[in-house]
Amino acid sequence: MAQTSIDRARLWHWILHPDPQLLRRRLIGLIIVMTMVNLTMFGTNWLDRNYRLFYEKYTEGCLPYSFYAVERRPAIVIQHGDVVMFTAHRMEPVLPDGSRIGKLVIGVPGDQVNVTHGRLYVNGRYWGSTKLGAQKFAKLPSSWDKSYVLKQDEFFVFGSEPRSWDSRFWGPVKRDEIIALAHPLF
Repeated sequence: MAQTSIDRARLWHWILHPDPQLLRRRLIGLIIVMTMVNLTMFGTNWLDRNYRLFYEKYTEGCLPYSFYAVERRPAIVIQHGDVVMFTAHRMEPVLPDGSRIGKLVIGVPGDQVNVTHGRLYVNGRYWGSTKLGAQKFAKLPSSWDKSYVLKQDEFFVFGSEPRSWDSRFWGPVKRDEIIALAHPLF
C-alpha cells in the first residue's frame, strides 16, 4: 500500500512538473501522430481527388518505372524532363491505338530535332539511336532520318529503355493528345 501511494505521488509530480525535454519529445510525438491521423482521414481524399495510380503493363516499358501517380487535371505547363501521359496514335504495330502510355519530354516547342544516320539529337544533345527499331522492322537506321523544329503545339517524347517506341519513329506528340503529367513512383 505504501508503494502505491509513492507511485501516485511521483505520477502527480510528473504530471504537474514535467521534464521540459521529455515534454518536448512527447509533444513532437503527439504532433506526428495527429499529422498521420489527419493524412489518413483527409489526405487520402485529397490524393484521390488529384491523382490516380497508373501501372505500366508492358513487360518492356519505355521508362525504368512501373507505377506512376498521374495528375487528374490536364497538364498546363509542359517542360523538359516532365513525364507525360497520352493516348497512343500512329504507333501500331508496336502499340494499339488508344493505349495509354507515359514518356519523357525531351523536346518542347521551338527545339531543334535531328535524326542523322540513325542518331537522335535534340538541340545538339545526343539522346539515342534508331538501331533497335531498325533491327525490329528490318530497315536501315537512317530510315527515320529527319530534321525539324518543334511547332507551338508539339512535344518530342522519349523512352530511356533500349526498346522504346517513341517520337524517334513516329514523330512529335500534339498538346491536345497529352492527358496529364505523370510522376514516377517506382
